[in-house]
Amino acid sequence: MTPSTGLSRRSILAATAASVAAPIVVSDAAQAHPKGGHGPQTYTFTVLGTSDTHGNVYNWDYYKDAEYDDSAHNDVGVAKLAALIKSIRADRSITTMVLDAGDTIQGTPLATYYAKQEPITETGEKHPMARAMNVLHYDAVTLGNHEFNYGLPLLNLWIRQLGFPALAANAVSVKTGRLVAGSTALAPSSGKSSCDW
Repeated sequence: MTPSTGLSRRSILAATAASVAAPIVVSDAAQAHPKGGHGPQTYTFTVLGTSDTHGNVYNWDYYKDAEYDDSAHNDVGVAKLAALIKSIRADRSITTMVLDAGDTIQGTPLATYYAKQEPITETGEKHPMARAMNVLHYDAVTLGNHEFNYGLPLLNLWIRQLGFPALAANAVSVKTGRLVAGSTALAPSSGKSSCDW
């Protein structure tokens, strides 16, 4: 048995958010201002990140049919983040970006249901992870290996359902030779995908 360190996912997320909220200094050379302009400018922003959400929209254990709970009383699910994200955005007079590092649409019975039982590719329903992440106003997501588990048609539709860019610098379409998702993003997009599987 591993001894407890007293760290929870929540405290790690809060510490990460606080450390990323540090100011960024841009040198004169990197700035677009006329000659004789002022010195370095400081820009401050907050980056909140999620990773490996694996289809956990809700804090729910589908196998026990009960609220998820582990020995450390950690919570799961992007729905649990809503209050935290709203609070951080309200407390900051600065820009806050919400990013996801992938492995998003596979891993729970809920995700499997929308991929296999009532596939979004046949029903036209919006994927629950796309719906939840759109409500939380994510700014971008990268594609993880599990995004490809249910096939390219489902992945392509999920990308089009997002109200923000999906990024994948190492996933190239065999048909077109182009990236299957955007290569850069600093602000929310229209949610339209340019990928052509």
